[in-house]
Amino acid sequence: MIESHIQKIIFVDEPFLVELKQDSVTDFRAFEQEELDTQVIQLPIPANQIRELTQLVHVSDVRVGTVLVKPDYSDRFISIDTFADGHAERKYRLWVLLCMALGAKKVSVKNIEEVSVESDETSSFSANVGGGVDKVGKAEASIKMDGSKSHDEARSSIMGINAEAAGGAPDLNKAMQILRDNGLERDDMFKRMYEMRSITSNALLRHEFSLDTSSDFKRVLDSSLKAKVELMGKIYGGKAEFTKTRKSLERASTALKLTILVDF
Repeated sequence: MIESHIQKIIFVDEPFLVELKQDSVTDFRAFEQEELDTQVIQLPIPANQIRELTQLVHVSDVRVGTVLVKPDYSDRFISIDTFADGHAERKYRLWVLLCMALGAKKVSVKNIEEVSVESDETSSFSANVGGGVDKVGKAEASIKMDGSKSHDEARSSIMGINAEAAGGAPDLNKAMQILRDNGLERDDMFKRMYEMRSITSNALLRHEFSLDTSSDFKRVLDSSLKAKVELMGKIYGGKAEFTKTRKSLERASTALKLTILVDF
């Protein structure tokens, strides 16, 4: 029912398609235009397809007016609000896991910035983290977080993922398993770290880098998806599920950029 290359699912019903076509054939054709990574599913679906669908989608998300996306690190589709609110946290958690497999002694976030997805500009707040970590996930210094509150919960969760370990030789087999299990073997950032720790003649001791999730937001929540959502708004404007989708897209106009330090 859903091919492996599909990254986005849009749920509509027949009345929506009929009304959209009646209002504007141009809009109808624009909505029906095929995108390689997007699948429009008309509800209700045949009973014999429900089981296959719910293997990839939580049953509570199968609602008219809902838009789901599939992150690179997951085989399942999730709502836009789940993606927008938790993407940085989930990706950093996987990064810590990879670094531990590669023998890291300490992985910590030094700075968190909120980046505008549309303009590539950094917004007014910055979460500056000083000092070390006395216990796993416990920063010694206070964190200054001004400006937007939309990512407060995500920022707090991210700081709780900071980790310390005894350190040691990299377990390259385990590290590669982590990459493959989470679909990250082609992610440049994860791949580079794996390759750098694979070099035995000159062992990596410290690496500082930025994890900017705005590029993921741009790729997943692209202009073609936003255009389809805008057309959905002409018919579904008053529906609760669509209102949730639209507000989630608005929240996804900003993403988190983490400055991370890894010690081996």
